[in-house]
Amino acid sequence: MNKTTATNLLGIGVGLVIGLAVVTIGYVVIKGNPNRPTRDISKKFVYNIDPYLKVDPKLIAWRQVLQIPTGMKTPRGIAADAKGDIAVVGDSAVRLFSPEGKLLGGFTLTFHPTCAAFGPGGLLYIASRRFILATDTAGDKRTRWQDLGDRAVLTSLAAAGDDVYAADAGNKLVWHFDTDGKLLGKFAQKDRNKEADGLVVPSAHLDVVTYPDGLIRVTDPGRHRIEAYTRTGYCELKWGFFSAANVAGFPGCCNPTDLAVLPNGEFVTSEKGIPRVKVYAADGKFRNVVAAPKDFAPDTVGLDLATDPAGRVLVLDPVRKAVRIFVRKTAGPTTRKDQP
Repeated sequence: MNKTTATNLLGIGVGLVIGLAVVTIGYVVIKGNPNRPTRDISKKFVYNIDPYLKVDPKLIAWRQVLQIPTGMKTPRGIAADAKGDIAVVGDSAVRLFSPEGKLLGGFTLTFHPTCAAFGPGGLLYIASRRFILATDTAGDKRTRWQDLGDRAVLTSLAAAGDDVYAADAGNKLVWHFDTDGKLLGKFAQKDRNKEADGLVVPSAHLDVVTYPDGLIRVTDPGRHRIEAYTRTGYCELKWGFFSAANVAGFPGCCNPTDLAVLPNGEFVTSEKGIPRVKVYAADGKFRNVVAAPKDFAPDTVGLDLATDPAGRVLVLDPVRKAVRIFVRKTAGPTTRKDQP
């Protein structure tokens, strides 16, 4: 045996010893304490929400009177103007309908829209993931506003007077613009001086609406509540609570997903996980249910909302790919026919 062979055999021997030691140590670590009792955990855990899907029929105070097919593969956002005309965005397009569901027109876009809002003077604001387009309802006069960056995920728009607000689920805040597209500021970020806790937004659902009292309402889905802010970002009030069992609460990781305001000042909310639409008083007190989980497909997510001057609730159903219109059961007869 030469010196080189002896050296190689010694190296192999040392390697085997180290390898056996590692295997032994690994075995001890993996095996752990043999005296520790095993836990009896089911290999398959199923979270059953069936008990929470039922709603007392006495709480359902609305009925569907119209369903408008959008003709879109992926409808994303809905808005209604002061006349009751309806705009639906999705599929790189805008479609306009009358309050009775007649197609009035529409136009194509060069981007995928996420949401829309009507502004004063017949303007229509349409958001992509990271910028806003201001246009007339014919789509002829278009002004593209500034790009808000890679982190932006715009999910809701609201306009009133000289102000336009954009909810950004990516940056977890609300952008404030004037009607010319000039950025005036941002709010809903954590700021102790303004009593703002900072929004918790686990998924791409964040909504903003204006309100007659001048305060801007913003959903805080991770905290299961609605918050009210001044134009300068001071948080004035909060309401809402988590509950899967209590219909007045908001279930899941992040609800409500969408928000709208009725002409009488009541709020309309929608939820995912347990898909349903509800109404709350101006102070946040639960009023009634517009549509129960039984009215939606189980996997329905993203029920965008709008209301019209007649006090109807407009629900954009992404599974049916339709605008579903509800009126109060006490609203009296309607000339509009129910559609399947």
